[in-house]
Order: sequence, then structure tokens, then C-alpha cells
Amino acid sequence: MDLESAEQGGNTHPGTDRAALQHRHALELGPDGLALEAPRVDPWARRPPPARRQVERGSNFSHHTGCAHYPMSRQAVELGVHSAGRDTEKAGRTDVESVDVVFLAADRTTECSRWLAAAPEVAFEQCPPVQPFPNRKGKRLAPGWWWSSTTGQLVYYGSAAMRLHVMLLDRDPRVSSLAARPLELRWREPSGVRAHAPQLMLRLADGRGMLADCTGRGQLSRRQRSVGAVVGEICSAAGWQYWVLGPVDPVYRRNVTWLAGYRHPRHHGGRLLAEALQEAFAEPAPLWERVRSVGDPLVVLPALFHALWAGRLGADLGVPMHERMPVWAQAAE
Repeated sequence: MDLESAEQGGNTHPGTDRAALQHRHALELGPDGLALEAPRVDPWARRPPPARRQVERGSNFSHHTGCAHYPMSRQAVELGVHSAGRDTEKAGRTDVESVDVVFLAADRTTECSRWLAAAPEVAFEQCPPVQPFPNRKGKRLAPGWWWSSTTGQLVYYGSAAMRLHVMLLDRDPRVSSLAARPLELRWREPSGVRAHAPQLMLRLADGRGMLADCTGRGQLSRRQRSVGAVVGEICSAAGWQYWVLGPVDPVYRRNVTWLAGYRHPRHHGGRLLAEALQEAFAEPAPLWERVRSVGDPLVVLPALFHALWAGRLGADLGVPMHERMPVWAQAAE
């Protein structure tokens, strides 16, 4: 069952608060309901941008350590948090010990194991998709493949929302591997056996596993919240996390989409050019001014955009990119 296809409502988006769009976030669905994280705008931002950068507004939401979180309407998040919390209180606990996980082995044979036993042992990020994404009539984007700079391999996606978050996760330094729909969870309810195949499986740099679904809407339906609460409880029992990734700030999305065109290593430019860029932007400086000082813009710009994608250089991606935007070298971890 596709979490996005479970939505029965309209395609309208709630109004957005422009100040709140500077926050990255995702919705975490677990046994205690939804929670919100609103950390830095850019997952690579280890050094604060210049003083002109807009300061994030205060938030009373809970903060958690998780995977990628990106700008989305705070209004939509608040509605999701409150309604999901009520649904979770009404829902009964799932017998996690009886949950099964179905996946494809290396020889393409179907395997079925207990979730709690397989979660720490099976490298699900290396498994192929357990089922294809449907090609629905009327959709603006058909299923396709994304070349991942994180793994050097193709990642399958089934919708525009999923493609967007595959791109954003591919740039997140906390993600070491990602795979599309490599497993299906099956659990038992009084009404019968239910199943859900999350759209994404992520392996974080610290070794933790994470499942995620993507939606293009700012609100979750009751059915989506019900499924998400169960999947979140199943993941928590194995030490994993489950996230629902929602709409993204359009400015941030367009900026990262542009940088994604330069994600391939062929745009690196070589060691000497990379060192020259680090030296030129040792202090925050206008993009075009320092690019011309380094060399031919036709050669330097692709390497600069690649460095911005890879996180070696930093910029405020919450505002439209332009020739005088401040760029700076990221501090080493």
C-alpha cells in the first residue's frame, strides 16, 4: 500500500508562512504520534552564513535527531501534529513480535522473516524493490530513476514528491545509502493482515536504519496517520525511525534542483581548482566577484556548483540564488 495513494482529499495546499519556510523539518510517526524538528535550513550548514541571513524564529516544537528535514509550512505541520496525536491515542498497540518483513534476496527470491530478527541483520539498502510503483494516468511524472551521488547507483522513484526527496536526501551528509521500497511490512489486526511498503529506506552514517514515505500534500489523511502510527511503532521496536516527508519550500527546492545538475564527479574540476575555490571563499564573498578572480567562469562555475552540492562551500539556499549571493568555505568537521 502506497502512503501517498491512501490520501483521499483534494490537491490543495494550505497557506504558508514565509518566515516559517526557513525551517527544515519532517514529520516523525511513532508510538507517541508526530513530532517536528526545525533545525538548520541546509543539512551542510556547519558554519553560519553572513549577518544578513534571516534569523530563524523561535519554535515550541520538539526537536529530534533524524534524517533530512526541509522547509515546509508550519501551519500544515501543526495541524498534522495535533490530529495525529489524537488518532494515536485511540489506536491500539501492535504486536511487534509477530510483524513480518518481506524482501528480495540477492538471487531475486522472495524472503519472509520476523521484523525484529531481520532489522539488525539484513542490509535492506542493497535489496531491489519488492514491488514496482504504479504508472497512474494523469500524473505529471512517471516512475523513473535518479542517479545518486551518495551511492553512485540508480535509485527508483514513483512520484514527483518522492523524486524531490530522493534528491534532497542524496545531498544530506547524514545519509550513507538509500533504496526505494526494498521491504514490505506485514502485521495482524482484528480485521485481518495489513501490509505497507515504505517508499524509501535510508541507512544513516551512524549505522541506524530509517524508513520514509513522501507526500506532496501538507496534511495527512486519517488513513495515512493510522498506517504511519503503526509503522512508526514497528520501527521504534527495532531501533529504527520512520518519517513522512512533506512539501518543501519552493525556493529551496529550485536552488537544490539547480545544484543537482552538477552533482556528478565530472564537475569537480580537479584538486587545484577545488583548493583555489576554498581559498577564494575563505571569508564570505559575492559569488561572481570571486569566481572571476579564480579563472574562466565557464570552468569555475561548474566546480563551484559541485562544491555547493557536496557541502565544501556554503550559501543561504533559502533565498533565490544570484550572482552576488554570499558564498563561503565550510569549516572542516
